Amino acid sequence: RALVMDEVGGLYVADSLNHRILYFAPDGNTTADWVFGQAGSFDVGVPNNDGAGAAGQPGAASLSGVQGLTRHNGNLYISDTGNNRILVVPGVN
Repeated sequence: RALVMDEVGGLYVADSLNHRILYFAPDGNTTADWVFGQAGSFDVGVPNNDGAGAAGQPGAASLSGVQGLTRHNGNLYISDTGNNRILVVPGVN
């Protein structure tokens, strides 16, 4: 649903239906170099109407229905729509 490039030509892709963000380095490889939102990086949950998922309130590392991305001053800003918030990931290069 959203794309953003970094200063070196890397590409962040919001994969909303899988509740994750993929990062592709500028080397042309079609396999993601980083995956945010899968086991080992972030937790994934489906929220109820109160914003809590099956595991309770979303933590700082959970993603649900990512709709937008942007970068500013080395930070990645994530529109985490399913959790009703903007998540900031500092120091993402």
